[in-house]
Amino acid sequence: MPGQSRLRNTIPVRGLGAKNVVFSGMRRSAAAAARMARAVAEDSGAIMPVCAWVDGEYRISGVYLGVEAEIGAVGVRRIVERDLTEAELAALRTAAEAVRAKQADVASL
Repeated sequence: MPGQSRLRNTIPVRGLGAKNVVFSGMRRSAAAAARMARAVAEDSGAIMPVCAWVDGEYRISGVYLGVEAEIGAVGVRRIVERDLTEAELAALRTAAEAVRAKQADVASL
């Protein structure tokens, strides 16, 4: 939305003013990276959202997508396929086509 701050989804922290926006986002990213690193180091099989190569899951192939996956020492052990509604599946396929188009743009550089 024009004129709306891209920093609107933050938790105010007294005394930090606008700086809390950056710190808040960095903490969330760092926490997610630490959780993923722990899953790999401990070969835990934790299920978490990742960007992974999709090869037949959800009847989509040949593209990186944001999906849930089981993470272990080898990285992505498997993609966890959830039961999606038809609308959710259609949106995922639309996203896959958009990513595929961007991949083609990059390949042509």
